[in-house]
Amino acid sequence: MKTFEIKNPAGFSFDPSAHIYRVGNIIRPGINECLESVGLKPSLKMIAPDVLDFARGRGKAIHAVCEIYDRGHLGQYEIDPRTEPYLDAWKDFRRDWSFEPEIIETPMAHPIYQFAGTPDRAGTIEGKPATVEIKTVSGTASKPADWVVFQLAAQEVLLEGCAGFESSKRIAVCLGSDGRYFSREYTDYTDKTLFLGAVGIVGWKYNHGGARNGN
Repeated sequence: MKTFEIKNPAGFSFDPSAHIYRVGNIIRPGINECLESVGLKPSLKMIAPDVLDFARGRGKAIHAVCEIYDRGHLGQYEIDPRTEPYLDAWKDFRRDWSFEPEIIETPMAHPIYQFAGTPDRAGTIEGKPATVEIKTVSGTASKPADWVVFQLAAQEVLLEGCAGFESSKRIAVCLGSDGRYFSREYTDYTDKTLFLGAVGIVGWKYNHGGARNGN
């Protein structure tokens, strides 16, 4: 696995429990906040809180076990058997696509554009740099949604700005509880421009009374 140096702005921090990124005491909006604020990602406000909490908990557990596997530490932890089918699906994706992760779940803030995020994976597919987003569902894996391209575009901008990682492929992979996966490659690179437009709009909102300043 190649090692990349992540160059975050001075004073950068990430609170995983609250999922808040800061540079100094100024909060930086995350990728999903930017997308939801301008309508590029469906809002979760209409989902019942208990359903949303359950889905988030499931997603975090699956991301965690996949991270443990990718870092080579699987034998050091007791794995919840409910996550095993998802892990099997992730293993299949990695094998089928010859994907080798190099940057795994690393929080970062762009040194120029005022946003932050935690890319799921950056690595290589058959030796070529690729950005990969992981989605999870209960049941049969489904085709990742169109709007996921903006998440991947945002991650690419972060990875290039903070790690010098220039991706040539963008893949979203949906892991199902049936142990299968559904992958989708996104090829419209104009989406980076659209995402940066969203960042600009959110920045305007922050500067006109919408900022969540940290203490």
